[in-house]
Amino acid sequence: INRGLEATKWFFSLSNDAKLQCTSRDRARRGFSPLLSENFACLVGERFPNDLVEKFRVGPIREIDPEDPYYSCKQGKVHFYPNTWPSSTQEYQDLTDANEKAVEFR
Repeated sequence: INRGLEATKWFFSLSNDAKLQCTSRDRARRGFSPLLSENFACLVGERFPNDLVEKFRVGPIREIDPEDPYYSCKQGKVHFYPNTWPSSTQEYQDLTDANEKAVEFR
């Protein structure tokens, strides 16, 4: 877990341009979300300024069968959407994957 935290610190220390290469471009919001790009207040019907937070989201890490209805139905396609990773290193993905698996409920 500590190595995963260090990897996350590394990612957020990158230049904004480098982080933007991993920007979420999907409804599942996998990857980087820059400052002021989201507004969670609107989800509950409130009107406030956009959120002053940047995030890197990952979804479930597992091999899936895209033909299996569990994964290919509308909800499955969102939940099991592929993650977006920095192209500059494989280590961030490897450490994030290992961290997610370490805390996964079974």
